[in-house]
Amino acid sequence: MPLTDWLVARIAAETGVNGVDADTPVYRYGVDSRMLALIIDAAERTHGVTADLDRISPAETIVALAAAMAPDDIKQAG
Repeated sequence: MPLTDWLVARIAAETGVNGVDADTPVYRYGVDSRMLALIIDAAERTHGVTADLDRISPAETIVALAAAMAPDDIKQAG
């Protein structure tokens, strides 16, 4: 499963919100810094990525969070 899709599913599961949109800031779904840290930790373990913590905050969209966690080779290709 692509990282963006995984993040959408995980945030929906953690918050109980149906219809999570990847282009909406995650704080709008009730994701706070603590919850986001747990989600990021799980994403790092599940997808083998490393988060750029300077680019991670609940004010970011899921698309931006996925970009901040993309492997270096994907960042360079983009």
